[in-house]
Amino acid sequence: MDDLHSAGMGRARPDASMSLLDDITATALDPAYATAKGTRTRHTGLATFVVLLVPGLLLAIAVVHAQRGAPALARQHGQLVRAIHDREHTADRLRRQTAALRADVAGLRRERLAHSRRGRAAERDLTTAARGAALSAATGDGVRVTVDDAPARSGQPQARVYDRDLQTLVNGLWAAGATGIEVNGQRITSTTAIREAGSSILVDFCPVSPPYRLDALGDPDAIPARLADSTAGRRMNTLANGFGIRYDMHSADDLRLPAGSGGTLRYARTAAR
Repeated sequence: MDDLHSAGMGRARPDASMSLLDDITATALDPAYATAKGTRTRHTGLATFVVLLVPGLLLAIAVVHAQRGAPALARQHGQLVRAIHDREHTADRLRRQTAALRADVAGLRRERLAHSRRGRAAERDLTTAARGAALSAATGDGVRVTVDDAPARSGQPQARVYDRDLQTLVNGLWAAGATGIEVNGQRITSTTAIREAGSSILVDFCPVSPPYRLDALGDPDAIPARLADSTAGRRMNTLANGFGIRYDMHSADDLRLPAGSGGTLRYARTAAR
């Protein structure tokens, strides 16, 4: 029995090798390494949280600042709009005053020059020169041309009338025989500029808005045919037919054109007596 017992105690287990593999697998991860890995995992999660949190905080701060600044921006916008309207009203008032003063000066000039034959001749020459320089009001028959932006269409850019279009049309009307032109109440002279400033068109430094109305004095029968046969007329027809720009012209009776703004007096001499 003792021998059998001794023999049984000394014989190895059949699954001893498998037990060893189980122990190696179970204890392969060093306890310190496991602790470090767990710490690194927690740090990585914290870093990810911080990375996601910072942009969110910045966005929230930006929204708060935008909401707080919106009333101030609205006030500034309103103040700017009111200032622009005030300046426009002031400019209109000054233009009316200028026109009234010019009329007074012209009346005084006629009164003084009417006392002599030479003075009356000078008055006739001055009147003719002022009419040719568009410095006096003018009336007569002619044509009225209307140009406007194309109608807005959903999902498509709107075709607009630009300063170069008005420049081309004005030059075409001159070439077609017009003797006087105005654009939205602004008389065209030899020094009048038509240009664009931002999204607005300026005529003689005054903003004009669509639709643009061009009144031209001259033969109402000849001007339309001559304009249609010119580069300006073909350009306007292309804009109308290809881009939807409104372009219309018809004869008009008794047009009234205001006086243009005078130039700066630079040279003068005493008239011979």
